[in-house]
Amino acid sequence: MGQGMIIITPEPKEVIEVARTHNIESKVIGKVTSRGEIRIESRGLNSSRTGELIY
Repeated sequence: MGQGMIIITPEPKEVIEVARTHNIESKVIGKVTSRGEIRIESRGLNSSRTGELIY
């Protein structure tokens, strides 16, 4: 299974609270940085090799 939906926002706490009022499980999965890349902590297929996926 993957991510059902990803919302990028400067106010994650507000989005999480709105989701909670609709019985939708949500959590912060990352943050935006100035590095120009996407880093994802891997817990899937390649997690034992890399630990992190970088795009």
